[in-house]
Amino acid sequence: MATAGLITALRRSVASGWLLVAGMIAATAWAPAAADTVAVKAAGTPLITRFGPEDFPVIPRFTSIQVDQEDRVFIGNSEGVLVYAGSRFENIALPNASWARNTSSDQQGRVYVASFDHFGRLDPSAGGDWHFTDLDQLAGNPLGAHQVGEVWDVCLRPEGAYFATASHLFLARNDGTLGAWPLAAPVHLLFPVANDLWLRIPGQGLVRFNDGRFELLPGGERFADSSIAAVLPHPQGQLIVSRTAGFYLAEATGIRPLASVLGAALSALQAYHAIVLDDGSYVVVTLTGELLRFAQDLALIDRFSLSQYPVLQIASDHHGGLWAATDGDLVYLQWPSPWTQVSESDGLFGVIETSTWWHRRRWVGTSMGLFVSTEDARGRLRFEPYLFANEEVWDFLVTPSALLIAARNGVFALTSDQPPTAPPTAIGTTTYPFALYASTQRKDTVYVLDDDGFQILRHPADHWIEAGRLAVAEVSASSMVEIDADHLLLGSNRGAPWLITLSADGRQVAARQRLGSASGLRLADTDVSRVVTLDGNLYVASKHGFHRWHDGKLAADRLQGLAQLLKRPQEAELATAADGTSYAYDSRSLFRRRPPSGIWEPVPLESPMARGLLGLDIESDGRLSVVAWGGLLTFDPALSLPQKAPLRTRLQRVWWSAEGAPAQALDRAGHPPVALDRVRSIRFDYGVNGGERGLQFHSRLRGSDIDWSPWSTELERSFNRLAPGQYTFEVVARDVAGELAEPATWAFFIPPRWYQTAWARIGLYLLLAALGGVLAWIHHRWRSRKLHRYAETLEHQVAAHTRTLAMANQRLARIAVQDGLTGLTNRRGLDEFLQTQWAASLQLQQPLSVLMLDVDHFKQYNDEHGHLAGDEVLKQLAQVLGKAVAEGDELLARYGGEEFVLVLPGTSLENAIERAELIRQQCQLPTAVGGGITVSIGVACLVPHAGIGAEQLLAEADAALYRAKKHGRNRVERGRAG
Repeated sequence: MATAGLITALRRSVASGWLLVAGMIAATAWAPAAADTVAVKAAGTPLITRFGPEDFPVIPRFTSIQVDQEDRVFIGNSEGVLVYAGSRFENIALPNASWARNTSSDQQGRVYVASFDHFGRLDPSAGGDWHFTDLDQLAGNPLGAHQVGEVWDVCLRPEGAYFATASHLFLARNDGTLGAWPLAAPVHLLFPVANDLWLRIPGQGLVRFNDGRFELLPGGERFADSSIAAVLPHPQGQLIVSRTAGFYLAEATGIRPLASVLGAALSALQAYHAIVLDDGSYVVVTLTGELLRFAQDLALIDRFSLSQYPVLQIASDHHGGLWAATDGDLVYLQWPSPWTQVSESDGLFGVIETSTWWHRRRWVGTSMGLFVSTEDARGRLRFEPYLFANEEVWDFLVTPSALLIAARNGVFALTSDQPPTAPPTAIGTTTYPFALYASTQRKDTVYVLDDDGFQILRHPADHWIEAGRLAVAEVSASSMVEIDADHLLLGSNRGAPWLITLSADGRQVAARQRLGSASGLRLADTDVSRVVTLDGNLYVASKHGFHRWHDGKLAADRLQGLAQLLKRPQEAELATAADGTSYAYDSRSLFRRRPPSGIWEPVPLESPMARGLLGLDIESDGRLSVVAWGGLLTFDPALSLPQKAPLRTRLQRVWWSAEGAPAQALDRAGHPPVALDRVRSIRFDYGVNGGERGLQFHSRLRGSDIDWSPWSTELERSFNRLAPGQYTFEVVARDVAGELAEPATWAFFIPPRWYQTAWARIGLYLLLAALGGVLAWIHHRWRSRKLHRYAETLEHQVAAHTRTLAMANQRLARIAVQDGLTGLTNRRGLDEFLQTQWAASLQLQQPLSVLMLDVDHFKQYNDEHGHLAGDEVLKQLAQVLGKAVAEGDELLARYGGEEFVLVLPGTSLENAIERAELIRQQCQLPTAVGGGITVSIGVACLVPHAGIGAEQLLAEADAALYRAKKHGRNRVERGRAG
């Protein structure tokens, strides 16, 4: 296709630009290592979620962050207190539109706030709103109400809430009185220590506040001129984190410095805040944007860049998560966690296809070429393009003599002793190879799967050669397993697997046999089969589950329950580590089976970034390299998954609107059931507290809904004009791993109105009888005016003819953009519609998605049945596609030949992929001359911005369509955009 050629040309031009960069880094980065495949210690960063200005309604100028007992997050900012609860942000403005410097919450869910000229408390209402109570105006304030200046910090103690200002320490006591003590210098931070309160007074040092007196701690004078970031509990006392001088230990006898691995380096990092985790380790964040984690003995456990902005404060939640407020964004991560990831920010570009460790470096193949890792000073991976970077790279195979690379334009060998500027060596003449398999039966032999069959590579001496080519194009192989030296089993993208018998020298196909129903498995030509191995057994995986191969027959097998766990078994891949742990995955889920239990258990995918699994490799150190849509992930099974509190679905607000009255928020408890009269509408806002992303919800209204609503990311549901009766609203959330949260319910009833009673119905019947008599009289009057109405009818007919003429003109305009064969919009109409929607999406900053469809093997169909039969297939397909399009909002067009394009304004990538999968299933159609047709679909999504045009969106969809056809057709693939 022309578009595909353009994309390829662009990739080559980009690649040629990278050659210079790669050549410069190769001389310094390439250092041949020992010929083993042991992975280096380097790993990626945790799975980080960033919230930016597009997510919350305030300017991102934050001062503090705190998580309460219900996992609500409170963020001090320049416009008040930003609350993240129920999966949504809401800002609470303070008096005089003041800053919120710091916050602290108590067991009752109340939030104490330090602001400017105000300090007070936010109290939640039953309906979900917040009310601010000023505490600085209590009696006993020597400065006068609302004259306290900057309030820097708040600290809750058993006796009440302490507030630190530039001139005084205030205590809002639990009995409603206010205490105030003058300070010798401004105090910015308060430190709770057991039931005591510590603070640092500039010029004096670290002191304890005791019964109205400021007592210098033994050794506290050393902080007279040195700031403190945090005071945290330690097994031997209190750990003091200095902002510039490292760590100290406060004991009963005094304060002494503690040695740490970073030593003086902390001075340059500017430690700004620290907390202690449940496991006793310490987390320190810095003004350079870094996060450091230390064991109790201050050994450095982890270190990585958390943000490009200074990190001002951190807080942990009850779901194994960590929140951070920075100078420019909010950050959430599941951490400590066995998952890490590398992505575009680490130097990778394009859709990741494969990955492996070779000679202590990670090699990654993407749709933009070949990348190799380097290691920075902190042990983190960074990637650079290698010299061979002009085409897609599909697969790797590490052999004792070389790294074999399957790329779009052939198979290549890379050896450790070749010069760093030399490109890999081409092997044979195969094109579009997509999988490499090392033979376990024939020494120094590798099988290469490609579009036409497979190629045989051998290593007889000091280099790899092509030893033979086996043409089995009708198979469209998806996978391969050796049964023995003379027999191969090929999974197929076109139904049942094939048994291949090789010649004695292994270079020719002696016989081939498709395994049909006689072998124990019946699959349609549109089904996909894969061949996998586990525990020395061979299995065929399809949408019907797993079938075990034994003595030439296939029998259904549950694989210790795995068949019931995988939702998409036709995508199944299995692998076993050296310690006996087995892993299984499809594109949506990951499971492992650890000896000796033999039970498959899910491995939680903690982020939407970990969804869409495409590949998995077990490294020599036991870690997993997982290729996903969001990046390249690493799972370390040696690290335990964090203990998380159960997710709870929460009702954020319940809005009730009565006839003739504004909407009001109701008590969210819903117990006992609430009586609602004259209901015009009722809306439920719901979500889950915490930073977990990728949550989905479904709900039902018992008393109205027959079934649950589909799973979606919507955070509200409304009901209008409900009939009298008893109702209960139920909503349930699930995370990206499919784990269900505790449900939320809200019960109410609507009493009948007077006219809905039995007596009102009897009165209505009598009234209708009376109206019948009146209508008879009106009918008599109508006949007398018939002539007058006839004249009016003629006038209306003239107007109707005028409208008909206008409609005919509109039809003529439509014919100009209509495809003559299918009746759909033609290429000209598509271009006009796409440009219009691109401009609208650019203005609204909403996503614009495109689906590009192509009929599989259409040329072959035309050659066998003639072009007239092919035209009938296109018309039949156009009718099916037309039923899947929302008229007015979306557009279906014939792009040319057997290609169709569907434009979906305002549709996210996830929803577009779901639509594409449904359309793909609907387009599996029989034809009039026998057989059937299928389609391949490429999906792309962009939020338009300056510098790109709508043609790039079409190019992304075209590239995705190309991958769908190269991966076996009758499937959906996504583009890099979105």
